Amino acid sequence: MTNSIIDSGSSIAVLAVIKNGSTNAIQVADTGGKTDFDFFLTKGAGKLYDLTPTSDLNHLRKLVTINAGEQSASTIPVPFGKNLAPGDYTLKATRFIFTKKGTFTLESNPLKVRVK
Repeated sequence: MTNSIIDSGSSIAVLAVIKNGSTNAIQVADTGGKTDFDFFLTKGAGKLYDLTPTSDLNHLRKLVTINAGEQSASTIPVPFGKNLAPGDYTLKATRFIFTKKGTFTLESNPLKVRVK
């Protein structure tokens, strides 16, 4: 992330790196937009805020293959709405991945952020 302290109503850039640690190739969707990842904030006892539009696989432009042992990186702008109350949050990202065995949801490690 470009910053862990964020002003309400601003945005940050998040570098998302997917490393394929398996022995098989995986594929990720590329819609050509900013909806390939879903970003969520959680506050305290589980209040959840969806920061980005839901992934729209109906506008799939292509599938990007990540071979075993390789990685793919993307920089994604993440907006923080003016309606967010100040405080400490946990930020997570999710993304769909496709394998020969089906579709799975990949979840990031949790990141601590503070909204001012």
